Amino acid sequence: MFVAKAKRGLSDSFFIEPSTGRKYNIEDAPYYTIESIFNHRNYWINMEPSRGIEEINLEFENDT
Repeated sequence: MFVAKAKRGLSDSFFIEPSTGRKYNIEDAPYYTIESIFNHRNYWINMEPSRGIEEINLEFENDT
C-alpha cells in the first residue's frame, strides 16, 4: 500500500507491505512497478509499459 504525504501532514511518502505490515521508504521499497492505485473515490490502473518504480512520479495532488 502506498501512503502519500499529501494532506496527511507526513514528511515523506512511503509503502506499507500489507502481508507483513513493514514500512518501506520509496527508495528502499522491494517493488518493481505500480499496477494500480486507489482511494475512496477512484481506482486507477497503470497501462503504461513497465518502468522501474524509481521512474514513476508518486506525487498525487489531484484526487478528483
